[in-house]
Amino acid sequence: MTHISKSPKFFSLLSLLFVLALTTRTIAEGNTQNGDSRFSKEAADSYYQKWLNQDVTFIIKKEERDAFQRLSSDNDRFHFIEQFWLRRDPNWLDNKFKVEHYRRIAYANKKFASKVPGWRTDRGMIYILLGPPDQIDSPAPNGKLFSEIWHYHELARSSSSKKVVLEFVDKSRTNDYQLTTDSTVKALLDWINMPQNVVIESPPLQMRFKNLETVLNVKVTYDLLPFKCQIAFMKVTDATVLTTISIQIENKDLTFQEEYGSMLASVQIYGRVTDSIGHQWEAFEGDIKPAGPAPFFREMVKGASYYQKTIPLKGGQYKLEIALKDLNSGNVGTIYESILVPNQK
Repeated sequence: MTHISKSPKFFSLLSLLFVLALTTRTIAEGNTQNGDSRFSKEAADSYYQKWLNQDVTFIIKKEERDAFQRLSSDNDRFHFIEQFWLRRDPNWLDNKFKVEHYRRIAYANKKFASKVPGWRTDRGMIYILLGPPDQIDSPAPNGKLFSEIWHYHELARSSSSKKVVLEFVDKSRTNDYQLTTDSTVKALLDWINMPQNVVIESPPLQMRFKNLETVLNVKVTYDLLPFKCQIAFMKVTDATVLTTISIQIENKDLTFQEEYGSMLASVQIYGRVTDSIGHQWEAFEGDIKPAGPAPFFREMVKGASYYQKTIPLKGGQYKLEIALKDLNSGNVGTIYESILVPNQK
């Protein structure tokens, strides 16, 4: 059961959309199963081929896929991936498109897994493409069939306002909900969410904490602002592990100033992750701004303040560098340490 409100050019687009989506899906599915003939078996098993066939298989354009497969070195593939995300959001320090994309994959894996990872399922595919539905209905089972009906009231960034209703049916009662729709509707859904239609229109983010990058560049260790750092890992595809960096600062180590009856502190954060050959996989900036009423300051300094950043990485060895600065005191703290991202099978 699928319903889509018709825009004036709806029917004239269907044949083109059908061919476009079938071509894209056929290439994606064929490469996922067999690898492209221009790649050796080793290349097909590599991180880069898995990234192509798993991480971005639903959102990459055909011309991008073709260009990627013509690349002959991992260095070129690395820079292609950098540009892939920047084309969708130019903010290299806070790429919201990439963050949201991997959040959707992780959510799909958690909620929709069956015999295969959640991102491979029909619900996972739609969730990755369209995001959370505005409404989900779960009707009473019809015989042995369990179903979910997803409602999208208005799909942002489409050529016109489109209301979409999608039904998923679990015939085997194994949480394997399949989309009950025809390929024409799938083509329309793919078209609505083709990458050129979901680019985040915003100016490139200007780096705020250049001074902290300079601290890391000179490799000087500072310990006037102590902090703890913990790392956690979660596999999302065979290519990518979401790596969560958690920072904890004891409030007693911060300098607070009173302002309008509140005690305020402010900490700047800059970090980066590089591999053994010097490729920078991720850089990030952030703030910690603990605050509380002045009468409760003694209790407040007994606590701690936190910052967390999650980044997608492939399995392997990396160097993690982080610099923090307390703006009220000028104290700086740094860490330089190696992290091993597991190759989780």
